[in-house]
Amino acid sequence: MGKTIFFIFFAAALIQAAEIRIVERRKLDQGYFELLPGQKKEWRTPMLKVSSNPDPKIKTGLRVRVFAKHSGYGGWNRFMHIKVNGRIVERYDGNLIPRLVNRPDIKKPLKGYYQRYYGEPWYNVYGKSWDICYGKALVEPPKRFDPGFAEDVTDYLFDIDDLVTVDAPIDIQLRNNGDRYSDIVKLIKFKKQQFPMAVASVEAVTFTNPAGRLPASIKLAPPTEKQIAEFGKRFKVYPEFSEEGFRAELKNLQYSERAFADCGRHWQMRFSYPGHIWLQYSFRDKAEKFIPLLDRAKADGMEVVKVHAHWADINGKGPFTIPTEAGKRSVRRLTELCHERGMKLIVYVSPSWVKNNDDYRTEWEFSDRSGYSPKRPTWRRVCTGSPAWRSFFFNGVKSIFENFPDIDGIYVDYGIREDMERACSNPDHINAFRHSSNPLAASEDLFNRLYAYCRKHGKLMYVFAETTPNTQDYCDVHYVGESTQTMPAHRERHESYQGVLFFLTMCTFSYYSHREIYGTTMSMGHFPMAYGYGPPYGWKDKISDPLWYRYFFKAWKNLSVPGTHIYRDIRKCPLVKKAGNDLSITAYVNTSVYWIVYNRGGQTSELELSEPAENLESGRKAVRFKIPARDFVLLRLR
Repeated sequence: MGKTIFFIFFAAALIQAAEIRIVERRKLDQGYFELLPGQKKEWRTPMLKVSSNPDPKIKTGLRVRVFAKHSGYGGWNRFMHIKVNGRIVERYDGNLIPRLVNRPDIKKPLKGYYQRYYGEPWYNVYGKSWDICYGKALVEPPKRFDPGFAEDVTDYLFDIDDLVTVDAPIDIQLRNNGDRYSDIVKLIKFKKQQFPMAVASVEAVTFTNPAGRLPASIKLAPPTEKQIAEFGKRFKVYPEFSEEGFRAELKNLQYSERAFADCGRHWQMRFSYPGHIWLQYSFRDKAEKFIPLLDRAKADGMEVVKVHAHWADINGKGPFTIPTEAGKRSVRRLTELCHERGMKLIVYVSPSWVKNNDDYRTEWEFSDRSGYSPKRPTWRRVCTGSPAWRSFFFNGVKSIFENFPDIDGIYVDYGIREDMERACSNPDHINAFRHSSNPLAASEDLFNRLYAYCRKHGKLMYVFAETTPNTQDYCDVHYVGESTQTMPAHRERHESYQGVLFFLTMCTFSYYSHREIYGTTMSMGHFPMAYGYGPPYGWKDKISDPLWYRYFFKAWKNLSVPGTHIYRDIRKCPLVKKAGNDLSITAYVNTSVYWIVYNRGGQTSELELSEPAENLESGRKAVRFKIPARDFVLLRLR
């Protein structure tokens, strides 16, 4: 049945992306076949790239239609490893152009906001293999399984033009890499699944290159110190609570309520500290070693310092334990150093992630342990429906506030989906919200209890929760972005999130440019966090990154004044005479009226206004603006 259905439904290709046309095709296999983990198949195809037809618009490609007959966690399987002429077909070519031609460079779910792989790329960089979907309608016998994705087969078209030699045949290898993933190996062992990769067709093709295929990244010259200083001077600041300032705000709001009424969303900015740094600190460190960084952060306007899990002995005694007196002195000294500079210190805790350390108890675990490693110090998810775990966790937070009373709050790392807790059958666990109509009831219960405890003790609570939207009622700041590998993925995944958001820019992920990061986040009503993972001081590029951050932080401090009204995704507006379809317009209204106009598309787009606006980066007024791909302009209207 599976093969028949496959050929009926997928004879029509998914090659419907704009402007893609197959010119020539060479079928490499005559029919359906399967590869078990570790198995591979090889072909040699006649030459497709020939010197007699040097048209640069014609590219050589590889098209594969494939699905998995067993499902890994989340319904997707990182199986398909491809080589062309001995070289791995990875996510990008040598010019950093995504190889995937016929679909977005990220996975796109059909529904749901707690899909495990939402926003991640199709390519897994660690296993050097491509994800394929579970063919729920195609397996024999049919199995009821709905991971929330739109298709039962993955149809890929790869650009392999740079891997192919002119006037030469092409060697192609397809391999099932399931044997190289420990979680899949454990499922094979414990659940007796084999994870065959079902391949319906493999074709070498030539195709027309679609317009707007951007490189993964471009290098822009960072702003100079002079430009940073001049940019900061262009923002007008009124004395706090002055009559003149309130007059300007109210007049601007009166104007904006009419002009920006047709917008996607309107809200008012709550208080938050605008500048955050992520310090890679351990209790084993001498706190004084961070003085140069803290001094620089203070000079840049940072007000919150966040430390991650290793501030405590998470790999040894436990996530709330500082095992030595020297370690306790180090934590207290770091707190003093932050306070001397007017900065807050918040420390890591997690109600859902824990290492297999001395404090760890198997009774906290979910009933399904097949993907767990017995080795230390593996990260493990624990069930928030476990009374024993809740008791341990809340007592741990209590111990932080008692032993380190000067610490200013906690950073809460959350990673549980509601479907995971509802599926837990551990007899000691209590799924209190199994029948609730609110899919986030369990998460909200835990967050509300924790936030109430923080408020009782005058502590901040910052949350990282990639899969839990709209936390504005039970935390001070909501971090997102740790598993969102591109800015289009970030917009798609988090555009409906409310509250005070900050974006974590991760060094392992791919961004088109620095301006794409700031344009995307500010057009959505939030801002990146400084000093993330990575090299010394946390920057991926320790020269350019701090300059770009300091440059746009000057703007963010003025845009994010508490009480500012934000009108996002403005549609019809009397000011706009002409605007490209890919432009997103967001207004920040306080003592001035600012616009962030971001170009989401792959080509330059134009904006034309009915009256002049000031480009705050150049200081010049105009009515027409050309905005490059994945870039933006910051305008002052009033």
